[in-house]
Amino acid sequence: MLTYEFRDRVLQFLDGATPAFPAHAKISGALAPRPPFGGELGVTRNSAQGVKMRARSSPSTGRFFLELDEPLFPPLSARSPAGTEVFSIDGHEVSVESRVQSLEEVANLLGALCYVFPAILNLDLPDSPYLLYAWGQIGEAKFQWHFHPEELQASVKVTSKELQEQYVVRSWAQVSLVRRSSRMFMSLHYFRMACRLLIAGQNRFEFMAEAVLNLAKCLQSLCGESRDDVRVVLGQLGVSSQEAEALYLPALFLRSSFDVAHVSLTQYNPEQLRTLHNYVDLAESAFRRLLKTALELFERGDFKLGSSTGGGSSPEEARFIKTLGDNVRPFRDAISNAAVNIGDGGTAHSAFDVSPRRTRPVPPAS
Repeated sequence: MLTYEFRDRVLQFLDGATPAFPAHAKISGALAPRPPFGGELGVTRNSAQGVKMRARSSPSTGRFFLELDEPLFPPLSARSPAGTEVFSIDGHEVSVESRVQSLEEVANLLGALCYVFPAILNLDLPDSPYLLYAWGQIGEAKFQWHFHPEELQASVKVTSKELQEQYVVRSWAQVSLVRRSSRMFMSLHYFRMACRLLIAGQNRFEFMAEAVLNLAKCLQSLCGESRDDVRVVLGQLGVSSQEAEALYLPALFLRSSFDVAHVSLTQYNPEQLRTLHNYVDLAESAFRRLLKTALELFERGDFKLGSSTGGGSSPEEARFIKTLGDNVRPFRDAISNAAVNIGDGGTAHSAFDVSPRRTRPVPPAS
């Protein structure tokens, strides 16, 4: 459960303060994106009567959104009824106050505010809210909530204009080569997806489980489905058995278990979590080295990839897709024909036909 997001954090107390218990605690956090909480301009998927906004669609990204010319409304300001826990919101900042007996109770409040609350709020806010950062006060002791310094990871590459130009030109020169093999292309594609997920999250760990899933797919695209196939191909690429078991094959085990491709409600102990986290921290650079080696050998003709099993869908898959199409068509038609009311009284359709001719890219060869 949140296996890859539960990373070590610290309460950094300001000015050397030390909390004493029991105490009154106030935990606060900043929500994003800001427009749904009022008082802010920006883009959103929320609308409000009488508010000036422009409907925008992006043919490049396939997204539809509303661009505000004025805030949806003044900043939110609300407070829950008084009780053992008092919740409040002021603009995009939320707080919860409670009597606490220990740091463990403080940590529980932080977890509720940072993980559980946004997951519930997401049901009503289509902009998918998340907490940027958190801070608080225990009695008179003020603190900030940070990742432990050991969780910080630097991954940089020293380069130059000349080197970057070489990388770009060489990459384009290899396009025709990669297009000859769907296995090579999909392996590179899944690795890029893993890298994108590690960058795109609000923090380094938000989409780490999904990154691991893509690393496993990267490995199987390159080497084959079974673990034995993977071991054989890794050997052909010069990977020692020790490296294979430590840096690559774990991605296949993690995919099948440990909160990656399948639901897991297990709460692992700190030592188990640290082991999983250490592997994922090493995986990106390891897979990058592997793929660079594979592509270089493939280009020289010293590495042969297995044939692809791709092609048309199987009869069972074709039946499922046809049934799915029949089932979702009424709902899809309803969405396509719907109009969304916007603040100036106009309408913006949720789907646009901007071209009379649809095109799709030609996939790599099998």
